[in-house]
Amino acid sequence: FVHSVQQALGGREMSPSCTSEAHALVYQALDQVLTDKVVTPGTPRAIFAAVDTLRFCSAPAEQVRQAEDISVQIHKLQSALQQSNERQADSALGDLKGMAAQWLETRIQSRH
Repeated sequence: FVHSVQQALGGREMSPSCTSEAHALVYQALDQVLTDKVVTPGTPRAIFAAVDTLRFCSAPAEQVRQAEDISVQIHKLQSALQQSNERQADSALGDLKGMAAQWLETRIQSRH
């Protein structure tokens, strides 16, 4: 598996662009979910790839944990939507909105 991630990243390791790509994937997934209020089929896969990339690039543990938490929350939203549970879906969307703000803050802080 590590080999496939390395191939996807063009063989790069431990570079700022390595984690930048993962950060962008997470943010794009969050933006899509929060804008459309739906989880498209590729969204969970994109988040999983971002988490794997963060691990592969030796990103700080806090960033990996945040991405994992976002993945779990997207799964909760997907489940709530499939069950037509509006209350749980609204709760998940609210949590994801806060996580998106936190994700951006983490990204800004990691650049300084």
